Amino acid sequence: MASPKKYEDDHTISLEEFCARYNTNTEVGLTSAMAAEVLKRDGPNCITPPPKTKQWAKDSVKGMFPKQTLVIRGGEPLSVDTENVVEGDLVQLKGGDRIPADVRIIEADGFKIDMSQLTGESEPQTLSPEFTNPNPIEARNIALATTVGVEGSAKGIVFNTGDRMVMAPTASWSADWTKRDTKSGLATLGACIIFPYVECPVKNKLVFFITIPGSAKGIVFNTGDRMIMAGTAFLVSRLDFGEERPSYCCCS
Repeated sequence: MASPKKYEDDHTISLEEFCARYNTNTEVGLTSAMAAEVLKRDGPNCITPPPKTKQWAKDSVKGMFPKQTLVIRGGEPLSVDTENVVEGDLVQLKGGDRIPADVRIIEADGFKIDMSQLTGESEPQTLSPEFTNPNPIEARNIALATTVGVEGSAKGIVFNTGDRMVMAPTASWSADWTKRDTKSGLATLGACIIFPYVECPVKNKLVFFITIPGSAKGIVFNTGDRMIMAGTAFLVSRLDFGEERPSYCCCS
């Protein structure tokens, strides 16, 4: 069972306090025995899917994570299954790597990441060990899970895995495709996706969309790198909620 502990200050406290919290070391990381204990406590580094989630949706979210991650355990580099990455693991990152969990950066050499999937940022963000912002989305000493290294290299320590990762709510994926018409290009959806960190039209605000039960039909207008939140955007031409209604959408 996953640990209920989740701290808000993992990227703001001193590195010494941070390492003490996770019983790790900036040079040798965890030992294999220590990592096994944390894995037993917290469970695998994967996101728990909502009930009745279709297999294609599970596979899609799983594909957001790398299959293997390079960690340092007992001072030795070791490639492990990403599901076995644990809090306190010392990880090595480089351009081209998909970030396996929430990582506090402790060393960086020109390391930049693509955060467009989470925040809509079009430009790669440069990361460094220095604390810059209390908001983990805006902080530059954190590499969030599922973001992608663009260039450079870095070393960091994992502080969130599995359902405790900052992006975990974003991966509350749509549960069903109910119908697809390839001739017309229309698709009927069985549910919508929760995007907690989509940029709001109001400057410097975040928008939180609550999932909408029911179905919708729309026409694709953005693909590839032009997609909002790197997810397919639909121009809704017909909504059918039955007795259900959208909860709300708010800026904060």
